[in-house]
Amino acid sequence: MKQRAFTLLEVSVASTLGLLALLVLVWTLIPISRSSARTLEQLELSRLTHLASQRLLEDLQSAPPAAIGWPNQGYFSLHPLERTTASARPVFASSWIGYCTLDHSLRRKLAAPAGLPLDHGHIPALAEFTNAFASGGSKLLIAGWLHEFQLHRVGQRSLQLRLVLRSGQQSYAFDEVVALRNGLP
Repeated sequence: MKQRAFTLLEVSVASTLGLLALLVLVWTLIPISRSSARTLEQLELSRLTHLASQRLLEDLQSAPPAAIGWPNQGYFSLHPLERTTASARPVFASSWIGYCTLDHSLRRKLAAPAGLPLDHGHIPALAEFTNAFASGGSKLLIAGWLHEFQLHRVGQRSLQLRLVLRSGQQSYAFDEVVALRNGLP
């Protein structure tokens, strides 16, 4: 019995159809892949922003307005209120918290210098602040993606916090009004 082989025309048509099907598949998968990568990048920016903002919000809400040192050259600090006594006298924590927003990063430093006053909020001078950060031990909250950081008063007892992270073409913004601790001016 004689076996029939494919002709050159049949092989050419089949190859062309297979190539067209492969091209359609690739043209469909490339945009899906790019969209997936952008979505993952957006989710990562969102996750980092929310983790950092939660830490910032907790710290800001722990300090009265008079114990918050306003942003200066990429730095700001706060001295948390630990408790108030029965006679309503404030007792501040034995450490102050500093944030550094330089180099598109956000770092947090807990500094416990000797002789820190506990009866009133301490706002470190810029030299004290930079020395504390230079000594190491700061925690990196956002690495290299911080595009914008703003913190300003919007009332006597509230602040506006704005964080914008950017990676390539993707960005994520976080805006929040922070109610400050009552009790002390």
